[in-house]
Amino acid sequence: MASMDALLCGGVVCNNLPSLCCGDKEPLLEPLEVDGSRFSHASVLWQRTTSRLSTKAEEGAKGNQIVLLLESLRKGEVLAFQITVLVTTLLLQAYIIALLVLKFTRHQTLAVLQQQHRWFKAQLILYAVTMLATLYVGIRLAARLRLIRKQPQKVWSRRQKILVIDAVVLLCTQFMQQVWAMVPLVIGLVRKCSWFSKDVSAFAFLREIALITVLAWMCSMVHGMTRWKGKGAFDIGAKPKLVVDLPIRAQLRLHMPLIAYTAVVMAMTLVRLIYRETSVLADIPAGQCPTGKFSCNVSKTEKAAIILATIGLLGYSGIYLYYLWRATRDHRRLPYAQFRLTFLYLRMHARHGTFIMGFMLITIAIVQLIEIDSCWTYIALQFGSVPTQVAFTMLVVIFAILLKPRKRDLGHTLEDWSHEVAWTEEERDEVLADRARQLASSTEFEESEFLPLPGLPTLHMPEVTGQLLSLVAVDEAEQHVPRVAMLCFETMIKLFYFCRLAYRVGTDVPISVEHGLSLFPGMVGQEVVEEVLTDTRAFLAWGPGTLVVSFRGTATRKNIITDIKIWKVAHQPRRRNKLGRTLLVHLGFYRAWRHNGFSERLLARVSELAGPGGEAEGPDGPPRVLFTGHSLGGALAVLAAGDLARAAPALAPRLSVYTFGAPRVGNGPFVQEFLTLVPDCWAMVNDQDPVPRIPKGWFHNAGNPVLLNPRGDLIIRPSEFDVISINTSGGVAAHHMLGAYALSTYAVMKEQFGEDKGLPGGDAGVVTLASHFDVMETLTLSVVENKVQDSSASAAVLTTPPSQAEVQRGGKKGVAVATREVPKVEADALERQVDAKEGSAAGSGSLTDVELGLELQPSTSPQPGP
Repeated sequence: MASMDALLCGGVVCNNLPSLCCGDKEPLLEPLEVDGSRFSHASVLWQRTTSRLSTKAEEGAKGNQIVLLLESLRKGEVLAFQITVLVTTLLLQAYIIALLVLKFTRHQTLAVLQQQHRWFKAQLILYAVTMLATLYVGIRLAARLRLIRKQPQKVWSRRQKILVIDAVVLLCTQFMQQVWAMVPLVIGLVRKCSWFSKDVSAFAFLREIALITVLAWMCSMVHGMTRWKGKGAFDIGAKPKLVVDLPIRAQLRLHMPLIAYTAVVMAMTLVRLIYRETSVLADIPAGQCPTGKFSCNVSKTEKAAIILATIGLLGYSGIYLYYLWRATRDHRRLPYAQFRLTFLYLRMHARHGTFIMGFMLITIAIVQLIEIDSCWTYIALQFGSVPTQVAFTMLVVIFAILLKPRKRDLGHTLEDWSHEVAWTEEERDEVLADRARQLASSTEFEESEFLPLPGLPTLHMPEVTGQLLSLVAVDEAEQHVPRVAMLCFETMIKLFYFCRLAYRVGTDVPISVEHGLSLFPGMVGQEVVEEVLTDTRAFLAWGPGTLVVSFRGTATRKNIITDIKIWKVAHQPRRRNKLGRTLLVHLGFYRAWRHNGFSERLLARVSELAGPGGEAEGPDGPPRVLFTGHSLGGALAVLAAGDLARAAPALAPRLSVYTFGAPRVGNGPFVQEFLTLVPDCWAMVNDQDPVPRIPKGWFHNAGNPVLLNPRGDLIIRPSEFDVISINTSGGVAAHHMLGAYALSTYAVMKEQFGEDKGLPGGDAGVVTLASHFDVMETLTLSVVENKVQDSSASAAVLTTPPSQAEVQRGGKKGVAVATREVPKVEADALERQVDAKEGSAAGSGSLTDVELGLELQPSTSPQPGP
């Protein structure tokens, strides 16, 4: 059909973009293959789209891809880091307050210097703890790197290597700083009046140099995340690069201002040391303590040197924040999939680096600049500051842990599987069956004590392993292995259409119910179940082997009242988890589901259709039951699927849930139980859709999140840092509309033919998917004329990366087009496609200016949401 031709044509055009930019005269489509039929472009696309993506997929399959902890961080791990930083910061603040009190109460007596052995001991113990922490993390990192080095066919990315090297450098430098900080304290304990020793001053200088090195290195790390904007960076066809992607010499040239600044700060520190050695300490005889009245007052010259050196250290804070701001701004214009690691790395700096570095530098200012004539200031300059050391250690340790490669085991293999997508339902069934066979025949599976399945609680392995070992054939064993949930793109698009149907069936808005029924083989039955008092509606459709239940979202005033009842109520029957926490759910959603027997009526009807002898029963037993809904409908789908899984255990393995912009339904214990019962639950979230982020408080999202946006990014089961990196605003209400979800879904499919955001095998998967049904009609998108400039001259217009000059002319949007002359026979083919698209668009009657390579627009009927 015309709509599918448009999708495939867009894929061919994107795939041939490098040829266009290089002046390749080979036509995009062979003349004999453009015949207007349903599969006219499939063979061409299949042959020419053995693209770089597919090549990369084959290369990746040959080796073990290294994954850093930062790339697979779980919510509990993020919470642990946050709690550690918070508790440590509170303790350090208490330490600083105590130090300030001592500065203003006992600041000018010789006793402050002569009676500091207990202070030295306490400080030495704290320094020793920080050094042991650094040493432990360094040894663990070295052991992991050595283990990975022995792995065959390991696959590192350049950015991963550089970030790991950065972590190693930071650890080594911080360790040396701790050593040079501890040596003066040891000298202070064993030698009388050692604070006047020139040896102590020399070690203080080395400690300051190490501190400056750590600060400068962190600034250079963030600078490396900024986009390179040199000559040719914005030429047509040029891939975006970061500073860290450049050769070492080019990076050093760009880092020269930072290197020069560091040299100046080190020089000021050296001047301060020389002045102290030649002027202050020269007046005190070696090995003797001053007697009588002694003043810690510093001369004007030394005071100026201290102030300048401290300001130099504080300057790193401004440099760090500036580079971080620049890098964050640059990354907003970069494809997330291609730069995911650097996105997460910047978020790590923004969340931990800015806070700890700001606190640390403020501490330096308080210790060294407030009451500068105090003897406590003199001690801090000679022996260092505990808050500074602890803050630095915490920052370096966090970076080293997050940049450590993960150890590969069965659990991480299962985790990787949960991030993959099946483009068609046939592919999903084949992949899941193959995974079950791999698990059943895996030695690691048999020897493991626990099997952490994504979306499922930890299973005690001896019971499962006993079942497997009692079976002979692997094909038999795979039936006893729990299957890992897998996102199916075909199912997602089909259920999207049923979300549309739930809004429009029974209204005056025309929509093709017949098209929805045609999406599943043999589906003929349909029914609407409603509850008038709460205005809750569910649309049911069924056929042999499949039953779809779609809930309508917020559409009326009664639905709005349902949404705003955000307090919690116990899920019935009332129960607690193993930790004694009650399962709680949103009162409004739960009332809409249970009121006046609506849930009983619906579940009874579903059980009747799916049960033995029911109209939806498949040839092999119970049908696949699919729940879906948009907004409020997604919350009702979660409640319905959970209740059905508990009431009909025989149907539980066949349950799947796909929600679109669903709000949070219940607390943690409820979500944990729900995912145990229904692991194949996927929650679609479009870009900055605010609804999945509410209600706040102790509510949690139910389902495996899937993030997509109109830029073509698709992120399955994102890590906590992924979510933090992507949620750049408080939410955009327009992103909650079903039409916005349709546009983002199409953008994801289109980007599979590019190099930046495509998934391995995505190009071929989209081709196969588009051959199964009319994707554009299912997404309710209308295709308008593709921009063809001067059809008489036959110029094909493509959306391409803008050059630097075009960015300047185009302002913030930076939109550019590249044209090439094509043969007349190809132009005629493209014109025939345009005519077909115009006819299809005229029939649907929904046109606007939304630009995604092809002009697309969701249906104009309003789609309210909570």
